[in-house]
Amino acid sequence: MDISLINFNPTPTLLKQIFNWRNDPQTRHFSIRQHPLLWDVFCRDFEKKFHSIQEQPPQLILLEGEPVGFLYYESWYKPSVCQLSIFLDPCKKGLKIGSTALKIALQSLSTSLFDEVVAFVRIENKSAQKAFQNAQFEDLGFVELEREGNVFNLLKLRYLKNRPPQGVFVIAEAGSNFHVGTYEEDLQMGKRMILEAYKAGAQAVKFQLYDSSHVYVPNAGSAGYLGQDINEIFNEYALHLDLLHPFASYAKLLGIEFMCSAFSEAYFQKIDPLVSRHKIASYELRHVKLLELAALSQKPLFLSTGSSTEEDIAWALNYFKEAGGHKITLLHCTAQYPAESLGLNLNCISSLQKRFKVPIGYSDHSPHPVHAPTIAVALGAQVIEKHFTMSRLLKGPDHTFAIECNELGEMILAIREAEKMLGLAKKEIFPQEEELALFARRGLQALKPILKGDFFKEGVNVGILRPGNQTLGLHPKYLEKLEGSLALNNIKLGAGIESCDVLWN
Repeated sequence: MDISLINFNPTPTLLKQIFNWRNDPQTRHFSIRQHPLLWDVFCRDFEKKFHSIQEQPPQLILLEGEPVGFLYYESWYKPSVCQLSIFLDPCKKGLKIGSTALKIALQSLSTSLFDEVVAFVRIENKSAQKAFQNAQFEDLGFVELEREGNVFNLLKLRYLKNRPPQGVFVIAEAGSNFHVGTYEEDLQMGKRMILEAYKAGAQAVKFQLYDSSHVYVPNAGSAGYLGQDINEIFNEYALHLDLLHPFASYAKLLGIEFMCSAFSEAYFQKIDPLVSRHKIASYELRHVKLLELAALSQKPLFLSTGSSTEEDIAWALNYFKEAGGHKITLLHCTAQYPAESLGLNLNCISSLQKRFKVPIGYSDHSPHPVHAPTIAVALGAQVIEKHFTMSRLLKGPDHTFAIECNELGEMILAIREAEKMLGLAKKEIFPQEEELALFARRGLQALKPILKGDFFKEGVNVGILRPGNQTLGLHPKYLEKLEGSLALNNIKLGAGIESCDVLWN
């Protein structure tokens, strides 16, 4: 079969043809929009939806030169990611046109700005799922999408052009900063925060699940920096249990990992099915039941170490491992809100790694978005956790020391740049240095034309110079040995003296 793609040049006939394909009952059955489209709605969508990415116009799928399908791209929240959709002439389904067209489309994306392509397929549409999988899309599991009052179960698929290295794992900590009022307001704010964390480039977005009865004694009183009874704060800003699943589902839909710290055994059990790793907060490091549950889950654990001694940490590590836990990362942390520069003690990152021989990260409560996280990365931190907020002016205990969304993006960009700068640990001539290494390093160079049979003499016909565009000569360490040796070849002015040019003494 001769299948090809061309950029779509709309004509009334082609538009009508695509409209009929889209309105086919079987196509609608497998679509999120199942009701018949009106012509004017389709035309409006064609301009707005099908052309949402100027650099990547919609494409017509041709079989033997005849139109048999349509493929288009939409923005997916981040400039480097796009969503791809496809539908075919219902009379041409089952001919494996879709998977071939998708492969061709991905090849055409190779020189574009996109390094990730996502697609969503209804759970009932097995043939479409197979077409995307045949085109090397990976299966990310099922996600829920709410549209026009209906909830659809979709298979999310992803194609990565160049799988990026994992690098430093960045957790955008939402904490209690999603809470702004009613359940519905909290739901919308939480989703906005998940979206902003995804757009900023964080690998995970994290919430906290607690209530005061499982954390503090009833008469705990007030911590100085809060100025309000701690139990009242916990009760006011607690995450509603009914928000867990919507937040986890929305994070999965976007493609950012959902995390949530539990502050009780019962809440750990609620969280466990929704996360791929656990995080235990600093003040819970002594909570034997949480450590045991984390170990039994067999999932990786991030354990914060604020307000802990090395003896506390050693005990917790040992307890976790004896309970069957394996993968653990310690997060250095200063439990002050906000944390002062003098109290950050970032050198602990190196000392913790040296003593405990496990990966070390950093949970940062300092107010600046870049300083401490990038220094921590330079010291070897493999995880960075940072509180963020939609606005520091919002009411709540965690907004004042959190960074805002633009600063979150700035922080992550700085971390990625720091990773690049750290580079290799072995000192050698790096690829970026090769040109000037040949141009400017010193070598044994001819001070004047040297004839075959001449003797090499320092300062007369050979010297230690930079070659520029001439060949680089022998290392100057050979100068003493070269002195008085015989030239075996004619050597032009400026050229490097090479071993093959010398009859050594």
